[in-house]
Amino acid sequence: MSRMASDAGSKKQERLADRANTISFWGAFETRFPTEVECIQELLMSFAEDGLIVCHFCNSSKTQKVDLRSFKCNDCKKYFFFTAGSFFDHVRHIRALMGAIWLLGNGVRFSACHFAELAGIAKSTATGMVKKVALLIYRTMNDAEDTLNSSEFAKIFIRRSLCTPALEHPRAEQRCAEEEYVANSPEVQIAAHNELLSGLSSIETTVYNHLSSSPQHLDALEVQLNMETRVISAAVSSLELAGLIERTSGDNYVRPQHKIFVPALFGNRDCPPEEEIYSHSVVAFVQSSMHGIARKYLQLYIAVYLCFANRRKWGVGSILSACRRSKPIYLSEIEAFVTPLFVKVGRLDSAA
Repeated sequence: MSRMASDAGSKKQERLADRANTISFWGAFETRFPTEVECIQELLMSFAEDGLIVCHFCNSSKTQKVDLRSFKCNDCKKYFFFTAGSFFDHVRHIRALMGAIWLLGNGVRFSACHFAELAGIAKSTATGMVKKVALLIYRTMNDAEDTLNSSEFAKIFIRRSLCTPALEHPRAEQRCAEEEYVANSPEVQIAAHNELLSGLSSIETTVYNHLSSSPQHLDALEVQLNMETRVISAAVSSLELAGLIERTSGDNYVRPQHKIFVPALFGNRDCPPEEEIYSHSVVAFVQSSMHGIARKYLQLYIAVYLCFANRRKWGVGSILSACRRSKPIYLSEIEAFVTPLFVKVGRLDSAA
């Protein structure tokens, strides 16, 4: 048996084991919360314990229960849902969302398709729920969290998104993210540009300094610089490959006015051991359930991985607590989300 076939068989066994594990934990969830009613009662009790059942019109805590989800304010006499203004605002399938939190908080690896099948909802709804919880976790992460360049996870960028350039591979999103980062960081761009210039030979420097924003023909450069054709051609080829000059119509060359220079350190550096271990763990986590993702949502899948890797911090109770105190997260926010160039990964020294 070839190594490739062996790896494929191993991954298949791993997926089957994850599926069985998901079914087991879902069975425990169904035993505890057989219907929507039990889930809402659990939420109500937790909201009450935290003192979060207040009127959303006058902020009064003098309320009385009307039915399963609604209350009446004794001060302003208005009715309101106790979940209004929270993470659970306008959620139709509370039991399914609670189920997603249950699985994530227990560190269960599952696919959106399998979760949708178990919860009896559409795959798109299941995916949206998981991303919603992941976005919440990401927003609770602080600036002290360790970060990694998203290029460390490029292996799993195999799905397209609205950020993928037309007719290009999904990994082209990484290049776009780097260019955008540099374009919005003038000091980084200047440093990268100066680094390229410092690595030029004396002949390349002479040719570069002679060019400007006005196109100049290759023959004119030979005459003005009094250099052989082969020397000029080699110099302009090197400068063009470096992105320092551009070729226009014919054999005319010009310095680009709005060129973005990406530092060589992006994707071209030795990865420290702890970072390499972490990135390999995330890649394996993603591949075990969905093979690959779009770079646009990498940060959200890392947030999901954190539930799996750091149960002490992201257990069921911790996620529910964060949900109760969170403002609503709507589908439009998820669709607009784009992973930054440097992703938050928690604490590398405590990563599983």
